[in-house]
Amino acid sequence: MGDPLRTVIDDGQLSIAAQPIVDLSTSAAIMDELLLRVVGPGGVPESPVELLKQAETRHAIGDLDRWVLARAAQLAATGRAVSVNVSGRTLGEGDYSACVAEMLDLCAADPALMTFELTETAVTPDCDHAARAAGQLEALGCKLSIDDFGTGYASLTYLKRFPIHYLKIDREFVADVTSNWRSQAIVSSIVQLAEKFGQQTIAEGIESSAALAALRELGVDFGQGFFIGRPQAVSDVTDSRCRAGALLLTSACQR
Repeated sequence: MGDPLRTVIDDGQLSIAAQPIVDLSTSAAIMDELLLRVVGPGGVPESPVELLKQAETRHAIGDLDRWVLARAAQLAATGRAVSVNVSGRTLGEGDYSACVAEMLDLCAADPALMTFELTETAVTPDCDHAARAAGQLEALGCKLSIDDFGTGYASLTYLKRFPIHYLKIDREFVADVTSNWRSQAIVSSIVQLAEKFGQQTIAEGIESSAALAALRELGVDFGQGFFIGRPQAVSDVTDSRCRAGALLLTSACQR
């Protein structure tokens, strides 16, 4: 029996959706976060939560990270600024930064258009290796952010050791920011922390105009959420050379 994760990837059962991230002071879009989707029955996109759990359990999250990387590089090659998730495990194992460099070169994409969101879906097996890889990504010209900041056990370690550009404020603190003084205090503290490190903040899960106004008042730089824009399906990039080469390089990076 084959690997079900490889089957999902090889049989084209994955897709990408993009959700805009906007400047809260101007409402101008600055980039799109790329979100992984599983293509279900009838071609309807479904949440990848179960697939990601399986990938973490089987230590195969790197396969998914590299699949998304290939699509992100293709989109960046069209001049589109994108943000992609990469797990701490992927950064802490193998040579992900070299794969990024090769993919960007293959697609002739500007590294400045790529932001990598460090997620804490798995324990980073080698923090030193991951920190070096993060530094190499920055040296390429890419940016880095910490996803769900304020909720993960490694957030402060990432903040101390990695060259971070953005702190993404978790939706848990955004959801009740208009009514809960504790959430307001946490958001304010994250904004101040980011300023001390020369970073900017992105609020996740903005669902109302009241929340948007509160976050502006608290000094948050950027935001995303259903009130701003829902994830939209991303069509395949038409550059056949980039697409074919990216698929080959994705396979090579897995070895």
